[in-house]
Amino acid sequence: MPNLSRNTARRGDVGASRSMGATQSASCCASRRRSPRSAAKPDTRRRSMMPKVSIALMGNSVLYYNDVPRLLEAFGGSDLFDQGVVEQDSCLRGGVGFSQLLAKGNGMEDKFGAEDQGSPDVSSLLSRPWDYVVMNDYTQAPARAASRRASIDVLIDQIAPMLRRCGGTPILLETWAYRAPTKGSDDLGEHAEFTARLQEGYREYAAALAAALPPEMQPRVAPVGTAFLAVRELRKKLWRELFHTDGVHPSPLGSYLEGLVIYATVFGSLPSAAASVPDDPSYLWARARRMQPANAPPNRLPTVEEMNFLRGVAAKVCAVPDDSPKVRPVMQFTLTLTLILTLEP
Repeated sequence: MPNLSRNTARRGDVGASRSMGATQSASCCASRRRSPRSAAKPDTRRRSMMPKVSIALMGNSVLYYNDVPRLLEAFGGSDLFDQGVVEQDSCLRGGVGFSQLLAKGNGMEDKFGAEDQGSPDVSSLLSRPWDYVVMNDYTQAPARAASRRASIDVLIDQIAPMLRRCGGTPILLETWAYRAPTKGSDDLGEHAEFTARLQEGYREYAAALAAALPPEMQPRVAPVGTAFLAVRELRKKLWRELFHTDGVHPSPLGSYLEGLVIYATVFGSLPSAAASVPDDPSYLWARARRMQPANAPPNRLPTVEEMNFLRGVAAKVCAVPDDSPKVRPVMQFTLTLTLILTLEP
């Protein structure tokens, strides 16, 4: 189990080479026209032969709990033949939406440390070329009409111009609904209704960005909230454990599923089993700067069986291949997920 305080190990120097993305299904991304840097089919060669894929992340505690940026690095660089295919940097701040993050900038100094907190603000983060830019709004914002419209204005007027300059394809991180109504979310309903509102909101975000960006930069949606809902339908006890003790933030199990869905949305495939299902799961978080609040009791890490199950869920919601050993609940998954996806508004 990694130490809950920040890990002082610094991320090594990484190359700035550009790379090709991966083909996405309709459930994970908007359709995308081919270009010199457009998506390619998943590559089965040793990934040490592949150029790095650069990923910028801008968001809030949905990403900094359990250090999802570093988890993506582990997914892309910890198997036998791999020297690491993911290069990342971030600008994160707890409790903010798009507009507050742009105005206040990075808030990770106390959590990640002054020397390893990421870029100081979004403008600095997006001042260099990126292949992909992962972003999420304050959880409740896409679920309400007024705050959704305000966020769309920010996306079009402030974020889209920076995306055009850096060239990064936007990955809209569809966040999950709370485990139960809290933080003034009673009007958004229980988990399933709240999730449907989030799905609708992120579809509108994607449509707005699609109209503001060139064809080769069409946005993709990483359906993390949809994946959480799928786990609830299949294994409710495990679904409860996707959350930190507050029922809002992710536990390591929740962040693991989140990372899988982001990775699949970018690459068009799951990370290799060798990289993402280690016998000792603490290896995935060996370089985590912070797992959760320092005064909180530690959450447990996923078991190998749970990692394989969550890989199956991520593969289904993103419609990508899954090489994980099959466990019984996943065999029932196709019909259940069909209902989830076809009943949403």
